[in-house]
Amino acid sequence: MRVIQFSQFGDPSQLRLVERPDLTADQSTALVQVVAAAVNPSDVKNVAGRMEQTTLPRIPGRDYSGLVVNGPADWLGKEVWGTGGDVGFTRDGTHAEYISVPRTSLVRKPQSLTHEQAGSAGVTFVTAWCAVYEYAALKAGETIAVIGSKGGVGRAAVQIAKYLGAFVIGINRSRDDEAILEDLVLDSSDPMLPELLRSMNAGKGADVVFNTAGGPMFEIGLTLLARRGRQVEITSPTARRATSIWWTSTITSRASSASIPSNGTSLPPRASLRRLLKALKLERTSPTRSIKYCRSKRPDKRMNVSQRDTAAGWS
Repeated sequence: MRVIQFSQFGDPSQLRLVERPDLTADQSTALVQVVAAAVNPSDVKNVAGRMEQTTLPRIPGRDYSGLVVNGPADWLGKEVWGTGGDVGFTRDGTHAEYISVPRTSLVRKPQSLTHEQAGSAGVTFVTAWCAVYEYAALKAGETIAVIGSKGGVGRAAVQIAKYLGAFVIGINRSRDDEAILEDLVLDSSDPMLPELLRSMNAGKGADVVFNTAGGPMFEIGLTLLARRGRQVEITSPTARRATSIWWTSTITSRASSASIPSNGTSLPPRASLRRLLKALKLERTSPTRSIKYCRSKRPDKRMNVSQRDTAAGWS
């Protein structure tokens, strides 16, 4: 079978189209013919050597959609989709004609999605679903601020949040006036960002902040929270934490935060994909309106984050 693999770390020129022996299924696995597979930013970082757990040579790729061609009789010929944990890092990934997967990971592809759509939804939508629905427990009528709403996971989070009935505020560095899914888009570099967000949200902070940028945006995310709000952060592969989930509180806002690893450690893909099926089958969308980029009219005023409601500190 033909695969794309890399045998040493570097830029994407290290990728080679090569022939590998055909795969077979055993009592615990199924063989899936890959119809479509995504290329995620983590795949590029993987080739570059930024994922410490990766062993070589390796076939990259984390998401797929395809057909079961060998395995349990009741799954043969069925359209399936998947994503997951160590795929592409310590075991060969989806950038190949076929992939061997655990039988327990098999999930039917939603009929409402094409193979191309399903094959590109795994990492982005599973991460967003875990963050917005399972960790943050976002509810209808709440406000969520998505830092990095123009990115892959951010866009997925916006769609999920709209499906759940939330008011969605996107926070980005790029400025454009294209039609958007968010209810409101703000400039992340605006020194008046917390005040601006509250002025456009009935004087209240966000119930949930989903921080897809990580790092320096964490403290800023805390300043955007409403009292007893929740911030969920995706960690960066270059700044990995020892624990996958941690909680902290600030004295003034009583905010809680969770960190979800995005460095290839396992998420619950099958359970999360099954929960996503209901939303995808319903194909429900919320009314959206396009609002141009908003920025405060007082750019000369600077805000010292450490002196605001995060002054109590976090650990």
